[in-house]
Amino acid sequence: MKRILLKKWGLPLALLAMTMLLLSGCQSVAGLDINKALVQSMTQVSGESKQTLSIELVPAEGVVHPEAQRLIEQLNSLSLTIDSAKVQDQGNMSVKGAVKYKEEQYPFHLSLDEQGMAIQLEGAKQPIYISTESGALSGMYTGEAAKYEDQILGFTKQAGEFFFKHLSNPKTLTVKQTQSEVFGESLSLTQLHTEIRGDELLAMVKPFLTSVAKDEQGIKDLIGAFYEVYYPIMQEAYSYYDDYYYEDYYEDEYYDDYYYEDYDYEGYDYEYDNSDDTADRGFGLDLFSISQSKPVVVATMTATIQEAIKALLTDYDANMKSLLEETPELNVVLGKDTVLDLDLYFDSKLQIRKQAMELTIALPASKDFPLQSVKLKADTEQRNLGATVEIDAVDVTSGVIDYFEKPMTPGEMLRNFESDSAIYKLLKDDFQFTYKNVYLDPHNSYYGTVVKNNTTFIPLRYLSEELDAAVKWDAASKNIVITDDITGREIRVTPDSKHASIGGKAVVLEQPVFVNKDGVTYVPLRFMSEALGAKVTVEEDGWIFIERP
Repeated sequence: MKRILLKKWGLPLALLAMTMLLLSGCQSVAGLDINKALVQSMTQVSGESKQTLSIELVPAEGVVHPEAQRLIEQLNSLSLTIDSAKVQDQGNMSVKGAVKYKEEQYPFHLSLDEQGMAIQLEGAKQPIYISTESGALSGMYTGEAAKYEDQILGFTKQAGEFFFKHLSNPKTLTVKQTQSEVFGESLSLTQLHTEIRGDELLAMVKPFLTSVAKDEQGIKDLIGAFYEVYYPIMQEAYSYYDDYYYEDYYEDEYYDDYYYEDYDYEGYDYEYDNSDDTADRGFGLDLFSISQSKPVVVATMTATIQEAIKALLTDYDANMKSLLEETPELNVVLGKDTVLDLDLYFDSKLQIRKQAMELTIALPASKDFPLQSVKLKADTEQRNLGATVEIDAVDVTSGVIDYFEKPMTPGEMLRNFESDSAIYKLLKDDFQFTYKNVYLDPHNSYYGTVVKNNTTFIPLRYLSEELDAAVKWDAASKNIVITDDITGREIRVTPDSKHASIGGKAVVLEQPVFVNKDGVTYVPLRFMSEALGAKVTVEEDGWIFIERP
């Protein structure tokens, strides 16, 4: 039996995520050209906005485990307020706001430009910086991609128009004139209100697919536009990959020695393929690699899309019924209690100036997931849409913390925050950012512990590195210097001596530090652990548990 290839939760989540898109299919209502207004909103490249976003997890009826209840309360205390978001263009933006968690506010300021993203958190000594060269921002619209801005926006508009014309109006849809406040200014706006239930959302899919299937020319036009916009981008990526992959990797001496000298090809039936192998290089460009001919690409992709839609529509109702029977949870998620309540406010230029959204997602009863629903609420105001906007850049002139430049320990990251700041306390106490634990079996030589004169010793470097401490040799004083990762204080020990110091204060060990015949330095385990802020516990079976908060 044919089936719709959707995973258990993939369908409801995908459909709920598409709700805004489905709404965008509204035809003209009460003189408001909704399609035109929403297409226009998709192609806005500059503007200012502010927003609030909150989440509410509604517990299931009955007894909820205390730990689950505590987690629900913590998540319900989470909210986001954006006081000022500015978009200058697709590659430059800034956001100022605060995250609220457990009644505490955590202000932040971030900005993005072609070089990277800077994030200033209140209480931080220096902003966090993520360079575009690090690759961490690869999914964002930065760097070289910005030069294709006009082409991408043009395609976005055409794609929006294509999808919107095939989508029908939700059952609940009203339009009226109203006065509403935006950024403190009372404006005369057109309010569009809609409510979409989960069962209605599911029912809108089949008509949409049926309508698209009939629009062969529309599909061809869309694929042609896609080709013209993205083919140059893909070719550029292809060229970059050639330069990097073949020059820096395949010409590497190790690669040549191993793959060409040591590998035995005898008996391997290799058929040489001189076709373009872009698809094998991780770009998924197999269709575009076959031919640079636009007509070929358009024809091939149109046929593929039409065949896929035809397969979905074949026995669609029966397959959907079967899916809902086999996965009864979907009847709840996509039922009448899942509701999107949305208000959009348009000005005379058909610009969305204000939005109010509340989404309730009903959830099936479960012992492992004691929730009956999740509610998301978001309110947004916008101004200066399409106007000249200058972002509020984060000040990076006094230096930054580049977390991607080199690996950083928890202590190094934590020391970037003032110890009395709210974010410091959150990271250390609530999120246990510095927590570490080490288990040792004293009866197993693998862990390196030894007992001398009733004192358990451990290799100094092993324990220090387990607790993120740095170790170095001070030739002048003949001391080994261990720097605590969290506090930054120095611990000094001397081989073959009981004398040591912690943060400059002299201490005397019960047994001296020693170096074994293999040149490994051993220190008393309890002394070293406690000097680095950890607690040592010996369990009943003899295992040693070292824990740092």
